[in-house]
Parts: sequence; structure tokens; C-alpha cells
Amino acid sequence: MIRPSETSGPDKSTSTMSRQNVAAIYPLQPNQLPWLWHANPDQPDPGFLQIRFRLRGSLDPGALSKAWQWLADQHESLRMSIHVRENMDPMIISWRRVDAVPSFHDWRDLSADEQQQKLQFVLEDDALKGLPLDRPPVHRLDVYQLEKQLHQVVWECHHIFVDGWSSALLVNQLVSVYDSFLRDETPPALKVPGDAFRNYRDWLHQLDANRQRDFWRQKLTEFSDQEAPLQFKRQSATPQPIGSYGTVGLTLDDAVSSRIELLTSDHQLTASCLCQGVLSLILSRLYQRDTVVFGTTVSGRSVPVQGMQNLIGMFSNSLPVFVRVNGEQPADEWLRQLRDASFHAFPHETTSPMDIESWRTRRDTPLYEALLVIENFPEIGNDRHVGLKIEQYHSSLSSVN
Repeated sequence: MIRPSETSGPDKSTSTMSRQNVAAIYPLQPNQLPWLWHANPDQPDPGFLQIRFRLRGSLDPGALSKAWQWLADQHESLRMSIHVRENMDPMIISWRRVDAVPSFHDWRDLSADEQQQKLQFVLEDDALKGLPLDRPPVHRLDVYQLEKQLHQVVWECHHIFVDGWSSALLVNQLVSVYDSFLRDETPPALKVPGDAFRNYRDWLHQLDANRQRDFWRQKLTEFSDQEAPLQFKRQSATPQPIGSYGTVGLTLDDAVSSRIELLTSDHQLTASCLCQGVLSLILSRLYQRDTVVFGTTVSGRSVPVQGMQNLIGMFSNSLPVFVRVNGEQPADEWLRQLRDASFHAFPHETTSPMDIESWRTRRDTPLYEALLVIENFPEIGNDRHVGLKIEQYHSSLSSVN
């Protein structure tokens, strides 16, 4: 069962879920709600994440276990669970402490091919099972020893608690804290105030919901001719489950990246703005329309709360972008209009995608079916002082609702 049970709540029978262990109770953030309601016990959970990487070097299981528990003690989002009761809004419970215990497996007696096959089976099996959101901790860490100095690590968690930036940040912290314990040193203090998460929740609470509603309703009204959404042709008429859409990935080499940086700098643009312009032109020509709507992701971290760049949690959001394409307008001028539109949308980027859908006049089809995801995460494994080297980092995570 992926979704929390309808009667889930603090359990007096275990120490973790005792009432004395409850630190705080929160409502869900607007960007978390879609992940909860998309969860279907009869289908794989689209919010279930598997972050994989290898650690090369001599690994001390005891030090790694201490590091993982230390991180769970430090980051509130790693001690949260979600509970749903009948006739009540879902709630997040933050626990004072959870037991974050890695599992270690020795696969050295298997060949490299057998290891890969077995790992693939484990990953697929775990993805089908998912994670119970009402049983903390809602994450698990498995470590598979492949060689004397090579380990495969799989961190399974849920997007409702972790975004892409957080996943990369936590992997780096894990190796850094492990190194401290290996040297019998106190781990370095995290660059996050202890009350940062609660400060973020307070900031969310003071936002003007009416202003957000009026902003998005105006956008929907301005693009009323787009109420017949751009829909991709499908070979099958059978509705597909959530998460069944295809993904097109593009990785730019250093030369192309440098040219883009120069171009955007010269015209006071961002790479995100440029990508939005490219996708707008593609959709406009594909569907022969001068107005297009697509989705894009925002980090949600450019908010006036100290420590946001180092806070572990779910802050990203997916929002619609409304674009008018004018073939006679100079490209740099048009792109700056896209930039300015993004700037004006910034105060409203925490709006729930479900709310935006509810404000439409037409709800029988999705507002958009193309989603632009620009991943900009912290560099993995850039700490040269640790004894372990991170290799082959891979995440099933794209910060998408």
C-alpha cells in the first residue's frame, strides 16, 4: 500500500511512533499534495525514488551507519511521515527521532553480470512495493559490496519529502560526515539554522492565497484560446497511468554550454529562459499555433529564508508557462519578455498545481502535456578530503509533480 491508510496516525505501540516522540504536526505544502493523490496502491508510485551511486575505497560499515543516523537526526524532512484520516486533511508528523539503519549485503561471490542482474531485480521489486508514507523513516539505504573496495549504494525515498537539489546535497553530506566519524571527529556543522524548516513553513503560511489565485486566473483568462490544450497523439486510446509519459533528455557538452553562457550573459537572460523559448518555438510549429502552454519546474529555493540552499526537503514545483510566439518580433526582445514573465510569476511559484487546474473553465483534459525540466543540482563528490570516491551517481529523480 503506497498511500497512507485512511486511519493512520501516531501509534502508541512503538517508540518511534509514540506521542512523546512527536516534534510537530504540519499541513502538507501545496507542492506536496499532487504526489499524495497521484499515489495508487494498484500501480507503481510515481513519487518513489531510487538514488544510486558507487563508493570506491575502503568502507567502514559502522562509520557509515553512524553518518546516516546523524543526518536523519539533523534533517527534519528525513524524520517525517504522512497520515490521512477520514474527513480530515492529510497531515505531516515530524518525529523527534527515527531509527535510520542502513542494510549491508555482501555480493562478492557473484560475477559482475550476476550483480547487475540481481541489482536490477531488486530495484524493480522495490519500485513495485514502494514505501509506506505513514511509517517513519520513509526512506531506506542499502549497501551492496561488489568488490573489496567497491560498494553499490541505493537510497530509496519519496519525492514528497525530497527534491532533486536535496538528493545531491545529502549524498555529498553522507560521505563528508562518514569521513568525520572515520577520523573520530565531530562532523562539521551544517549551513542550516535549526529552525530553517519551520521558518519556511511560517513564510508559506503568510503568503496571500487570494493574490496567487488572481494571478493564475488572469493568466488562464488571457490564454482562453488555449483552453483546448496541446495534446500529443497516442497510438493507444487507452488512458495511461500517471508517470507513463516518455522523457527526452539532453546533455550539453562543455563547448555548447560555454556558448549558451556567453549568449545569455550578453543579452541578460538565463539558460532556463532560453530553453523555454526553444520549447515554445517547437510546440508552436508542431501544432501551428501562436499561443502555447507547457509546464516547467522551479526550484522553490529563492525565498527569504536563511539556509534554503542547504535545506533538505521538497521545495520544487511544476507550473504552467503561457507563451505567445510572434515570428516578426526580434528574438532577443521576445526572450526578454519570457524572462520578465517568469519574474512576475516568481511570487506565485508555490501555488499548488491542483489549485491552478481547479481554476480552469475546462477540466476534461490536462492544461499541458509537455514539461520542461532543467536540472541544476550541487556537484556530486567534489570534496577531495574524504577517503571514499563517489562514482556512477544516478537518480530516478526529476523535480516534477
